[in-house]
Amino acid sequence: MSQPFAGNGTSGYMDGNGTVFPEFSNPTALACDEANNIYVWDSGNYRIRRIDQSQNITTIAGNGLGYNGYYQADGFGTNAGFYGVSQMFSDNVGNIYFACGTCIRKMNAQTNVVTMAGSFAQGGGYTNGAGNLARFNGASGICISGGTIYVADSGNQRIRDIAFNPQTQIVSGANLAIGTFAGITIIGSVGRTYQIQSSPDLNTWTTVATVLLTSSPYLWIDQNPVSGNKFYQALLLP
Repeated sequence: MSQPFAGNGTSGYMDGNGTVFPEFSNPTALACDEANNIYVWDSGNYRIRRIDQSQNITTIAGNGLGYNGYYQADGFGTNAGFYGVSQMFSDNVGNIYFACGTCIRKMNAQTNVVTMAGSFAQGGGYTNGAGNLARFNGASGICISGGTIYVADSGNQRIRDIAFNPQTQIVSGANLAIGTFAGITIIGSVGRTYQIQSSPDLNTWTTVATVLLTSSPYLWIDQNPVSGNKFYQALLLP
């Protein structure tokens, strides 16, 4: 049975909850993360919006000025600008990837939007290369498999891949080290992002990780061995 989930059926722009107040304008591409948040490319409003498990609709990225193509930009949240998104998907750590015609872009859990490959400023074409040296002509489909991102480059009649090529490193001789590892249990809102900070004295705090809560309680373990005093706190991000 089909029934309304989000949006009141009126074309417009308004955040809110459920099907009474929120408005969309021609929503198209969708993605879902590990915490069951739904991400929407609201194409008529040139924004990325998120629907959580309680049906709260929030604008998380896009300045809404993409209608003439000149306001595309990388940046955090609503400082970023989008013109078009054909398809998107999420990975298991809260990143969202976008196929944007002439480029592939990524938004992390802190809503920082960056261009991974291609260029929205230089236009389309066909060139292989790293980062913004690559050129796409109608990147319209995108997925990930085995750590490699695959792109349907429709205008170039090709399926292309974006590979991550770490440099080889010399490994030192074998040794055995036993360390003490600490962590923190977060009881919070599933689907929200938390920043974890540590301190040696409860006065100076340093950010050590950002996590997307996929369950509550959520156990986070520090990957660095503890030496001396070490305290932790978790902050709920907007």
